[in-house]
Amino acid sequence: MDSRVSDLLVPSGAYLAWRYNDARHRVQRGRIYWDDGRVESIEDYRREEVCRLDPDQKNAARAAVLAALGSRADPSPDQPSAYDTASVVYAWRLNGHEGQFGYDYPPEPPAIATLEARLTELEEASGGWPLLADE
Repeated sequence: MDSRVSDLLVPSGAYLAWRYNDARHRVQRGRIYWDDGRVESIEDYRREEVCRLDPDQKNAARAAVLAALGSRADPSPDQPSAYDTASVVYAWRLNGHEGQFGYDYPPEPPAIATLEARLTELEEASGGWPLLADE
């Protein structure tokens, strides 16, 4: 089977990954959501486990991904980009659905804001730290 989503974006054994790259400020970060429940944070090229979702939390996270991204594939942003932007790519592979969604930040598309809010709730409930806690 030919995969549309690169294993570099979503490694084997993961169902969601996102990457944020602000070349101007030299900031690279992201998250990887693994099938075994692990959630890893990426800062530059370092990975660290944020938390481990239990089976119910993992199922809720997977449902949120499908609800927000399941039918999307590389759309253009709904709003014009701001002058100083960073590139963001979400990629997923689960339940026979796969794809990637890229946009310039800011602004953040509403579907991504909804997805991030749900993922943050689940990560915090499992003992993880909030996505933007250090900012």
